Amino acid sequence: MPNETRSVEVAVDIAAPADVVWNALTDPAELVRWFPLQASVAQAAGGVVKWSWNDMWTWESTIDVWEPGRRLRLVQEDQRPFDVNGGLLPAGQVASAHMVMDFTLETVAGRTRVRLVHSGFGTGGAWDNEIDGVRVGWNQELRSLAFYLERHRGKSRHAAMASLTWAEPQDVTWRRLLSADAFPVSAKRLDSGQPYTLEVSTGDRFDGIVQHHIADRDFAGTVRALDDGVFRIGTHRAAGKTGISVWIASYDASHASRVADIRARTQGLLDRVFGGRQ
Repeated sequence: MPNETRSVEVAVDIAAPADVVWNALTDPAELVRWFPLQASVAQAAGGVVKWSWNDMWTWESTIDVWEPGRRLRLVQEDQRPFDVNGGLLPAGQVASAHMVMDFTLETVAGRTRVRLVHSGFGTGGAWDNEIDGVRVGWNQELRSLAFYLERHRGKSRHAAMASLTWAEPQDVTWRRLLSADAFPVSAKRLDSGQPYTLEVSTGDRFDGIVQHHIADRDFAGTVRALDDGVFRIGTHRAAGKTGISVWIASYDASHASRVADIRARTQGLLDRVFGGRQ
């Protein structure tokens, strides 16, 4: 059974009907518009759900409860924590765990409340890193679900990620990420809903509204120049290293090539500032 004392709980209210939200959670074509880069779903109890981000982070689970518009419960029978590059840690290095992701939907004041309880995390340092990364991740991803459904419903997402690993702790990494040499985010307060600007040494300029911020961990904001796109910086810790990821996304097909170009410049910047992958 899952270890209920080791869990992450996140809820978000979305201005969309429950059937629309359910579809975004369970239809592969909708999932890739806000969450993974690739998805497959066998839509019935006992079916397999697979989320993946190219060659990094592949989550495969089995549908334990399938109640359209109400509840989706996913089970991972033999799950291990991920390493810093998105691969599973070796079976002999860490004990696996029985994991559960339980999504429930209900209508509250005319909106659909999505509540997720992700439970079953094991104990030890590797699992401590995993639960920290999952907590940060779900807080942003469910906001991304709301952003997609409320602002860009039905549009394809054009997304790209630059990434790198570094040996220093997250707080040291974060300070360098937000330094003048990298991504010096400027805002009166890094709170959701506040305006921000970012002048990058690559020549790219982003400005918009802060979506999400967790100190030393994660920042996301809208991008006016990408027609209400998204810019996100994230860090995660695993196996003694810190992973860095920078996401750029637009829901306007005319910006697809620009997103790819920004990603290439961003990867070059990360390599220069952090001295390449470690």
